[in-house]
Amino acid sequence: MNWRAVVGTIVMGSARWTRRVAGFTWVMISVSVASLYLGVPEARDRIARDWQERAIGMGIPTIHDTRIYRAASTVALVVMLILWVVCAELTVLVLQLIF
Repeated sequence: MNWRAVVGTIVMGSARWTRRVAGFTWVMISVSVASLYLGVPEARDRIARDWQERAIGMGIPTIHDTRIYRAASTVALVVMLILWVVCAELTVLVLQLIF
């Protein structure tokens, strides 16, 4: 097999996943910033309901409805907190570069 084909396959395969991860990260940072406007409980509940509906849509039995909601609510809160820290760090980094 040609080494260029192997390298091309690796680059194209990793580029697709990189785009997906970057897109998900962008969406989650936007949600964490929006949660400052909406309020943490409201944003957490909206995210948890959305993830719960997606999980049920993927075939998870509705008997686990409350467990899915609780887990999604906890994960959403943790993700918002982590992304607030990431946003703060990025802000400090940009301000250090500017000034």
